[in-house]
Amino acid sequence: MGARCIFVFFMIFNAILGLSGIILLIGGIITATQSGANSVFIANIVLGVYIITILVLGACSWKKTGVLIAYFVLTILLILSEIAVIVITKVAANSQGISPVSTGVDLALIVFGISLGIAFLSFLFSAIYFCLMRKEDGPQLYSDVKNMEYTNMPSYQNV
Repeated sequence: MGARCIFVFFMIFNAILGLSGIILLIGGIITATQSGANSVFIANIVLGVYIITILVLGACSWKKTGVLIAYFVLTILLILSEIAVIVITKVAANSQGISPVSTGVDLALIVFGISLGIAFLSFLFSAIYFCLMRKEDGPQLYSDVKNMEYTNMPSYQNV
């Protein structure tokens, strides 16, 4: 019962993460077409598509260990890439003397920061779900295989 509850929290944060990915994608497309192709807005588009891909992977991870491990790896890469984009954008804006409010960079950084926090929470709940899933399934699988050997045999073969 505990693993299902954690999975519900995982799916809620995964859906919120997907919503932030859609916001990044749409915001990147709108601002890139209006103000020209800035590297921050291209990063919005790329990370938005990447987050939506992770959303689909997370939705397919119910009781599938391999998919959940791929989700772990991609979420860690997402967290690292969002941290890199935030740091690089802040350093580039400060070194060029650009006013963040006038270029929309500040709003993009806020969305990146929110998405980063949600990605971390989604990763945390998926890790807890993975541990609970392994804990619940581990002994049951062994006992089912052990009992299956004796229950599927005809009665004359049971010694």
